[in-house]
Amino acid sequence: MLLPLLIALLHGGLAASEALPRKPVSSSAAGAPTDPCVTQADHGADRYNAGKVDDAERIWTAGYASCGPGHGFLAQQAVVAAKREQYDAAAQLVIRELSEVNPTPLALKLLIALKGKVSPEVTVSVYGLGRTPETAVHIPNLQGEYAWIRFLICGGKEEALRQSLATGPRGPLDRMEFVCPGASTPQTVYFEASLAAAPAPPAPPAE
Repeated sequence: MLLPLLIALLHGGLAASEALPRKPVSSSAAGAPTDPCVTQADHGADRYNAGKVDDAERIWTAGYASCGPGHGFLAQQAVVAAKREQYDAAAQLVIRELSEVNPTPLALKLLIALKGKVSPEVTVSVYGLGRTPETAVHIPNLQGEYAWIRFLICGGKEEALRQSLATGPRGPLDRMEFVCPGASTPQTVYFEASLAAAPAPPAPPAE
């Protein structure tokens, strides 16, 4: 289900009661110093929710410049672009986040919400993502991989698919081979998911 935030945003803007979610706080030891990148993302969210959209955009732009990928700054900037009905710009920001490591779930949800509102050129670029191991899409979890295929490629319909493992430039990938309903040509998309490493096999017994 799409976030109510995004549904409201893409159908006439945010209602006064809608708020941009703050970045979830990661579990850490009590008394541990706060991640300054998380603090900056939250500061931008607070300014956005207070109606200071330009301030939020400046904070998130500076945050990406100083912290880099993995903190959701590009997806947050995309929310601002979409609110201004700059849908192509919003999609391009999200595509950048999904092409880098550790994207946030907001990025995928926003890209799905933007489907049908972007230009044909941007739609083609979205369809082309992940078609080779070198251009694998970074997705936070396996559920996101299924959502990518179902909603972005197959139009929200069920599809026949097969999952297997592949190897990319940075390590293991999920290779999804599928056929959309009503189609006969199989397609393949590669995903680089944030999966936990498998445990090491037990050592052989000592002789």
